[in-house]
Amino acid sequence: MLENIVIIGVALLVLGGVFFIGLFVGVGSALDMMDADNQMENDLYCFECEIEMPVKEKNGRFYCSNCGLYHGSEI
Repeated sequence: MLENIVIIGVALLVLGGVFFIGLFVGVGSALDMMDADNQMENDLYCFECEIEMPVKEKNGRFYCSNCGLYHGSEI
């Protein structure tokens, strides 16, 4: 009887540990995805460079940070 209680206790501890590890890994992954989304908002496809490049703002207009191509006034 005592053996069954110990086995169940250890199993609950293992399951609880796995749950909390999964919770923290999931929260970390979600935060990484949110950070990547925020970074992607500042990148636009540049037809001159032919890749996604960060933009720079000058006088309310957005330009490619690499070649200077005008991207419009919207992001």
